[in-house]
Amino acid sequence: MKNIELENSILSCMILDEECSKDCNLLSKDDFTHTTNIMIFQAIRSLVQRDKPIDYLTVYQELKQEVSITYLSDLANSMPTTANFKEYVRQLKDLTLKRQLSKLGQALTDKNKTGKGLIEFAETEKFALSEKTTIGEFVEVKEIILDVYLDIDKRYQNDELEGITTGYHALDKATDELKKKNLIYLVGRPSTVKKE
Repeated sequence: MKNIELENSILSCMILDEECSKDCNLLSKDDFTHTTNIMIFQAIRSLVQRDKPIDYLTVYQELKQEVSITYLSDLANSMPTTANFKEYVRQLKDLTLKRQLSKLGQALTDKNKTGKGLIEFAETEKFALSEKTTIGEFVEVKEIILDVYLDIDKRYQNDELEGITTGYHALDKATDELKKKNLIYLVGRPSTVKKE
């Protein structure tokens, strides 16, 4: 479950396009299977973290000439467009997930664990895999700051709350009323009397 051409396409996009290289945080070295591609990815990530320019020559220098300049040059020239970069990343993450699920399946054949122990192990590992392979979209602060500011200003000017009221003004004010996707716990100390 690997696709070297897909790995090469992603690396080529990163070498050709600064925006693609800045998205290197969407990936990890575990997403790559070819040893040379892992080295190239780590070099690109290192250059991005240090805010250095990225092209096949700077990657070659970062790798201290461990990878052939011809290989890097061919990689850089093999991709006519970077428009499909996000789709390539999604496909590579999917392959990574399949590889990791295959390893999990092999680990579940452990005869030393009980059935319940295997279920708990599988659930824990499945959750960890889903957390690792989720691709999030990063948004620059400058893209959302105006909307956030306007929302805060509107609430300040109108002194209005948005959401579902609880019937308790102090609670509504403290929680800005209840909204979808909010999880709010109301707790009391064990020694206090609670009234309905």
